[in-house]
Formats: sequence, C-alpha cells, structure tokens
Amino acid sequence: RYAEPYLVFMYAEDIAGRGANGPNQGAVHLPVKVLTKDVMPPLFESGYPRIDNFVSTTGYGKIITTFDISAKLDEPGTVFYAAKRTPDPSEITSHQPPSASQVRACLDAAGGWMEVCGSFGVRAPSQEFSVTTNDFLLPGCEYDVYVVALDLAQPAPNAQEAPVRVQV
Repeated sequence: RYAEPYLVFMYAEDIAGRGANGPNQGAVHLPVKVLTKDVMPPLFESGYPRIDNFVSTTGYGKIITTFDISAKLDEPGTVFYAAKRTPDPSEITSHQPPSASQVRACLDAAGGWMEVCGSFGVRAPSQEFSVTTNDFLLPGCEYDVYVVALDLAQPAPNAQEAPVRVQV
C-alpha cells in the first residue's frame, strides 16, 4: 500500500562465448535498492472511524461538548474531521455532504464553516489513534461528522476521494 524499499538482485547472461562453454553468466552481487511509489490513498480499517465519549458539560456560562474521534488506517497518514448539525428532515432534500477537500478545509458543501474541525496523525498502520474535541455544540442536537484521511506519500500525499460520515 505505501512506499516500501526492496532489494533487487540481478542475474546477467551475455551472448558472447557461445559454443562449448555456453554464454557467460552469473549473478550480480551488488544489490540495487528501489522504492515502490505509493499511488493509493489510505483505507480505514473495519469499524473506523469511530466516535466515542460524547459529553456535554456546563460551567462559567457556556456549554462545552467533547467527543473522541478514533481511526485506524492501513498506512501512516493524517485524519481530518469536520462536524455540522444534522439537517432537519425538511432540509434533507437540499443537503449535500462536503467533499474530501472541503472537510480538510473545514467547509461544508455550500462553502460555509463547519462547527467543529481538526486533524490528527496516525503514525503506524493498524494502530488506533484518537483526539478529543473541545468545541461549542448545541446540546440535544445530532451532528454529522465527516472524516477523511491522506497518507504521507511524497511529493504529494494520496487523499481519499470521499469522506466517511459518522453521526453523533
């Protein structure tokens, strides 16, 4: 999935020396290091991304709502998330999900700001990494959290084409 180093050993055979002894042949004893090119975006492992510990607390005249967002990817990368209040059923016909690039920019499909957004790193494949948000959200409302990942490929990271929607 992601760029990996390989050692390539070669075997050479020329066309000189044909006859009783056959061609000259032999293994090349100097290994050549090559690096595969990463061309695929990261994938979330089954059951991820996940939202846990959705908690609202009050104090000092405001409500703070937090939740944990967790991800496991098949390769190292960065996870971006953005949340907005789930539309009322009467608004659903006009509601469009944001694109992956809009999630990374903290924008909804219409170009407006999302209510919660951020990112966190996934440093190793198949290990869970998470972050706790700390934002103002309305209590008693449902939110759509859109999550997208990109890998660490150089010179340009590979990004998922569409965000995953998780409802809280």
